[in-house]
Amino acid sequence: MKKFKKQILSSCRKSRADIRVIIASIVIVLFFAFLSRILSGSPIYMLRFIGMKNQIPRAWVFSCIWTFWYIILGFSFGFILSSKKAGKDVYKFKGSLWFVCMMIFNIVWYPLFFRAGAIFISLTDIVIIALFCLLTAKEYYKINKAIGIALFCHLVWLVHCFVINFRVFLNI
Repeated sequence: MKKFKKQILSSCRKSRADIRVIIASIVIVLFFAFLSRILSGSPIYMLRFIGMKNQIPRAWVFSCIWTFWYIILGFSFGFILSSKKAGKDVYKFKGSLWFVCMMIFNIVWYPLFFRAGAIFISLTDIVIIALFCLLTAKEYYKINKAIGIALFCHLVWLVHCFVINFRVFLNI
């Protein structure tokens, strides 16, 4: 763990990223994710209602994976915001704009699916999230290849979530 922490701090210093901005970004992203989860209530009731409780991964598994992704996304956003690479401001602005749009739709998905039971709207929402993720990854890749690749990996996760959401849509 100490070696990993040193690598992150070293990477931040090399790119002249501010660790306080990165930590603040992670905390803000996690706060909104937690707020979305609290406002949605327990997913078990919705899964029972649509008859899919045993056909999709357990809620706690998704909670752990999403928490991991929110930490990665918060880190990516903070890293890009605080990086001071010359000539990359346009990419930083466009990518950050797409990132904020992606996170708004990302936070809205959970209540749409689990609280409102709006399966088709949540399916549409996840497509919009994936589109914004693709746009963000494309712009962030121009600034930092590792951050861009992390967002492309998140896009793969979103495709997996789309497939699960689509299975639920077909089942109702």
